[in-house]
Amino acid sequence: MDYLLMYAVLAIQLGVHVNGYNIDIGTPLIFRGDKDEEFGYKVIQHKERNKNWILVSAPKAGDNGEVYKCRVRAVESKTLNEYERIALPLKGDVDKDDKMQRGMSFVKDESSQKLTVCGPTGTVTCGDNDFSRSICYIINQYLDYEDSFLLGQKECPSAPSDMVMLIDGSGSVMDSDFVSIKSFIKEIISSFKEKNTQVFFTVNVGTKNCCLKCCILK
Repeated sequence: MDYLLMYAVLAIQLGVHVNGYNIDIGTPLIFRGDKDEEFGYKVIQHKERNKNWILVSAPKAGDNGEVYKCRVRAVESKTLNEYERIALPLKGDVDKDDKMQRGMSFVKDESSQKLTVCGPTGTVTCGDNDFSRSICYIINQYLDYEDSFLLGQKECPSAPSDMVMLIDGSGSVMDSDFVSIKSFIKEIISSFKEKNTQVFFTVNVGTKNCCLKCCILK
């Protein structure tokens, strides 16, 4: 009976479809780059026409980061330093003082076989807030540069904006709090003036009786 159960279990397991692959550790093909350049930070397999490639990013290569293509060929196990740089032009409106790190992000669209490589280009400081900027490059299926675009804040907004402060009519603000609330509002308005921003400010207080206390301040 035990033998029959064992055969039944084996038959069920043999009928299960399993996907897998083998890693050749006997005759590997090794591409070695500079570790200080973070060579191998991102790795993608790619087939272009009849050529097989290993695509490797090195975000700290040079001043801007690089992406390399390594040709995979049927050779004996050995270490190679043979790889080609994929030419990615500098974007004209990216500050030259900002060191890019292209290759921090590197992905492939399996449907179109196109690749997108991105990296940070610095930050923009608006008031007390820092906003990150980055640039992305599109590489076509033939491993040629196709397009690029910028992401993130380019410059601080300068368009006028409106700000409204609402104080409800729940009675949480007593008459004795009027002076302190007024000082608080003045500090808020002054903070916008110090940052040279154009803000139109108004305060509305919930009440049964309508009464205009102040006009819109600029």
